[in-house]
Amino acid sequence: MSDNNLRLQVILNAVDKLTRPFRSAQASSRELAAAVKKSRDAIKQLDQAGSSLDSFRKLQAENQKLGDRLNYARQRANLLSQELGAMGPPSQRQVVALGRQRLAVQRLEERQKKLQQQTALVRAELYRAGISAKDDAGATARLARENITL
Repeated sequence: MSDNNLRLQVILNAVDKLTRPFRSAQASSRELAAAVKKSRDAIKQLDQAGSSLDSFRKLQAENQKLGDRLNYARQRANLLSQELGAMGPPSQRQVVALGRQRLAVQRLEERQKKLQQQTALVRAELYRAGISAKDDAGATARLARENITL
Protein backbone atom coordinates (compact mmCIF):
# COMPACT_ATOMS: atom_id res chain seq x y z
CA MET A 1 0.00 0.00 0.00
CA SER A 2 2.81 2.40 0.80
CA ASP A 3 4.25 1.70 -2.65
CA ASN A 4 0.99 2.90 -4.19
CA ASN A 5 0.99 5.98 -1.95
CA LEU A 6 4.53 6.79 -2.99
CA ARG A 7 3.68 6.43 -6.67
CA LEU A 8 0.58 8.57 -6.24
CA GLN A 9 2.57 11.25 -4.46
CA VAL A 10 5.26 11.25 -7.17
CA ILE A 11 2.57 11.58 -9.87
CA LEU A 12 0.83 14.42 -8.00
CA ASN A 13 4.14 16.25 -7.54
CA ALA A 14 4.88 15.89 -11.24
CA VAL A 15 1.42 17.19 -12.15
CA ASP A 16 1.89 20.08 -9.74
CA LYS A 17 5.25 20.96 -11.32
CA LEU A 18 3.73 20.81 -14.81
CA THR A 19 0.67 22.93 -14.00
CA ARG A 20 2.43 25.57 -11.88
CA PRO A 21 3.41 27.77 -14.89
CA PHE A 22 -0.18 27.61 -16.19
CA ARG A 23 -1.61 28.65 -12.83
CA SER A 24 0.93 31.45 -12.63
CA ALA A 25 0.01 32.61 -16.14
CA GLN A 26 -3.67 32.46 -15.25
CA ALA A 27 -3.11 34.60 -12.15
CA SER A 28 -1.09 37.11 -14.18
CA SER A 29 -3.83 37.21 -16.78
CA ARG A 30 -6.42 38.01 -14.10
CA GLU A 31 -4.23 40.80 -12.73
CA LEU A 32 -3.77 42.23 -16.22
CA ALA A 33 -7.52 42.10 -16.89
CA ALA A 34 -8.18 43.94 -13.61
CA ALA A 35 -5.60 46.60 -14.50
CA VAL A 36 -7.12 47.07 -17.98
CA LYS A 37 -10.60 47.41 -16.47
CA LYS A 38 -9.32 49.96 -13.96
CA SER A 39 -7.69 51.97 -16.77
CA ARG A 40 -10.88 51.88 -18.85
CA ASP A 41 -12.91 53.09 -15.88
CA ALA A 42 -10.45 55.91 -15.25
CA ILE A 43 -10.57 56.97 -18.91
CA LYS A 44 -14.35 56.89 -18.83
CA GLN A 45 -14.38 59.11 -15.73
CA LEU A 46 -11.96 61.55 -17.36
CA ASP A 47 -14.11 61.71 -20.49
CA GLN A 48 -17.19 62.39 -18.37
CA ALA A 49 -15.35 65.10 -16.47
CA GLY A 50 -14.23 66.66 -19.75
CA SER A 51 -17.75 66.70 -21.13
CA SER A 52 -19.02 68.15 -17.84
CA LEU A 53 -16.41 70.89 -18.09
CA ASP A 54 -17.53 71.66 -21.65
CA SER A 55 -21.16 71.73 -20.51
CA PHE A 56 -20.23 74.07 -17.68
CA ARG A 57 -18.51 76.47 -20.09
CA LYS A 58 -21.51 76.47 -22.41
CA LEU A 59 -23.92 77.02 -19.54
CA GLN A 60 -21.84 79.92 -18.24
CA ALA A 61 -21.74 81.56 -21.68
CA GLU A 62 -25.47 81.05 -22.12
CA ASN A 63 -26.09 82.43 -18.64
CA GLN A 64 -24.04 85.53 -19.47
CA LYS A 65 -25.99 86.15 -22.68
CA LEU A 66 -29.28 85.59 -20.91
CA GLY A 67 -28.23 88.00 -18.15
CA ASP A 68 -27.50 90.66 -20.76
CA ARG A 69 -30.88 90.10 -22.41
CA LEU A 70 -32.59 90.24 -19.03
CA ASN A 71 -30.91 93.53 -18.14
CA TYR A 72 -31.96 95.01 -21.47
CA ALA A 73 -35.55 93.80 -21.00
CA ARG A 74 -35.67 95.26 -17.48
CA GLN A 75 -34.33 98.60 -18.68
CA ARG A 76 -36.90 98.68 -21.45
CA ALA A 77 -39.73 97.84 -19.02
CA ASN A 78 -38.58 100.59 -16.66
CA LEU A 79 -38.36 103.06 -19.53
CA LEU A 80 -41.87 102.19 -20.73
CA SER A 81 -43.18 102.49 -17.19
CA GLN A 82 -41.56 105.91 -16.73
CA GLU A 83 -42.89 107.12 -20.08
CA LEU A 84 -46.41 106.02 -19.20
CA GLY A 85 -46.21 107.72 -15.82
CA ALA A 86 -45.00 110.98 -17.33
CA MET A 87 -47.58 111.14 -20.14
CA GLY A 88 -50.79 111.14 -18.21
CA PRO A 89 -53.49 108.62 -19.00
CA PRO A 90 -51.88 105.86 -21.13
CA SER A 91 -53.53 104.40 -24.19
CA GLN A 92 -54.62 100.78 -24.32
CA ARG A 93 -51.79 100.04 -26.73
CA GLN A 94 -49.19 101.42 -24.32
CA VAL A 95 -50.59 99.41 -21.41
CA VAL A 96 -50.48 96.23 -23.50
CA ALA A 97 -46.89 96.99 -24.56
CA LEU A 98 -45.85 97.46 -20.94
CA GLY A 99 -47.61 94.23 -19.94
CA ARG A 100 -45.84 92.32 -22.68
CA GLN A 101 -42.49 93.74 -21.66
CA ARG A 102 -43.05 92.79 -18.02
CA LEU A 103 -44.08 89.29 -19.12
CA ALA A 104 -40.91 89.04 -21.20
CA VAL A 105 -38.86 90.05 -18.15
CA GLN A 106 -40.64 87.43 -16.04
CA ARG A 107 -39.99 84.68 -18.60
CA LEU A 108 -36.34 85.63 -18.89
CA GLU A 109 -36.01 85.56 -15.10
CA GLU A 110 -37.52 82.06 -15.02
CA ARG A 111 -35.15 80.87 -17.75
CA GLN A 112 -32.22 82.38 -15.92
CA LYS A 113 -33.23 80.64 -12.69
CA LYS A 114 -33.42 77.25 -14.47
CA LEU A 115 -30.11 77.88 -16.18
CA GLN A 116 -28.47 78.76 -12.87
CA GLN A 117 -29.82 75.53 -11.36
CA GLN A 118 -28.37 73.52 -14.27
CA THR A 119 -25.06 75.31 -13.85
CA ALA A 120 -25.04 74.49 -10.13
CA LEU A 121 -25.69 70.80 -10.88
CA VAL A 122 -22.83 70.64 -13.37
CA ARG A 123 -20.57 72.52 -10.94
CA ALA A 124 -21.40 69.93 -8.25
CA GLU A 125 -20.66 67.13 -10.72
CA LEU A 126 -17.28 68.69 -11.48
CA TYR A 127 -16.58 69.06 -7.77
CA ARG A 128 -17.31 65.36 -7.23
CA ALA A 129 -14.81 64.61 -10.00
CA GLY A 130 -12.21 66.73 -8.20
CA ILE A 131 -12.30 69.62 -10.66
CA SER A 132 -12.63 73.25 -9.65
CA ALA A 133 -15.05 75.13 -11.87
CA LYS A 134 -13.21 78.36 -11.06
CA ASP A 135 -9.91 77.14 -12.53
CA ASP A 136 -11.12 76.34 -16.02
CA ALA A 137 -7.75 76.36 -17.78
CA GLY A 138 -6.04 74.41 -15.01
CA ALA A 139 -8.79 71.79 -15.01
CA THR A 140 -8.51 71.36 -18.77
CA ALA A 141 -4.73 70.95 -18.53
CA ARG A 142 -5.08 68.45 -15.68
CA LEU A 143 -7.57 66.35 -17.64
CA ALA A 144 -5.25 66.34 -20.63
CA ARG A 145 -2.28 65.26 -18.48
CA GLU A 146 -4.26 62.47 -16.83
CA ASN A 147 -5.54 61.25 -20.18
CA ILE A 148 -1.98 61.07 -21.50
CA THR A 149 -0.73 59.10 -18.49
CA LEU A 150 -3.44 56.49 -18.96
